Amino acid sequence: KHREKIKFGNQLTFGLTGTEFDGLYSTLNYQGNVDLYITSRVVINVSIAGTYNNSQNSDTYYLNLTNANSLSYVFSPNTRIKINGYFSRRPELNENQSGVLFQFVTGIGKRN
Repeated sequence: KHREKIKFGNQLTFGLTGTEFDGLYSTLNYQGNVDLYITSRVVINVSIAGTYNNSQNSDTYYLNLTNANSLSYVFSPNTRIKINGYFSRRPELNENQSGVLFQFVTGIGKRN
């Protein structure tokens, strides 16, 4: 049976976001990711995401950049355990965040 060795994904969205205090923002979001299948049970994922919010009422803007990586062990098509690490940066606030999360993922339903 054929199995994937590498998978790429990209998402780009644009829209308007309203806040109670700051009013209306135009928002641009991007996410790109690569899944590398080391074996049939071990997967490494690298993901980069960015969000840009620009105020419609003033010169205020927000930029958020995030890098997330994960190492997964696949028990079955519906069940896996993941170790996720991330680093996030908001340059205009000189703010950095990072962390490591453990995740147990399971699902139900029919897969094709």
